[in-house]
Amino acid sequence: MIVKMAEKETNPQKPKAVKEKTKVKNPSGIGKFFNGFIKYLKDIRSEGKKIIWPTRSQTINNTLIVLVMIFIMGAVIWAIDWVLQQGYMFLIRVAT
Repeated sequence: MIVKMAEKETNPQKPKAVKEKTKVKNPSGIGKFFNGFIKYLKDIRSEGKKIIWPTRSQTINNTLIVLVMIFIMGAVIWAIDWVLQQGYMFLIRVAT
């Protein structure tokens, strides 16, 4: 019995199931376009399912941060513009 088990383990010559290759007709032209387009739409749908939408409080918080940053950047640009304008006006007065 031990000999038979050893023979089974060392004899890997079992016939394997052979898969028959089915020849798939390769679409060309308009069929290839539509197959690609359908795959594209399926990919969009699967990626859309992965989206994690922010909560209402996160959206409000992010909106307030953006509005504050816009106000700050506007004030900085206004201040730089005012300083440069005053410098330009000073140079005009000195030159005349």
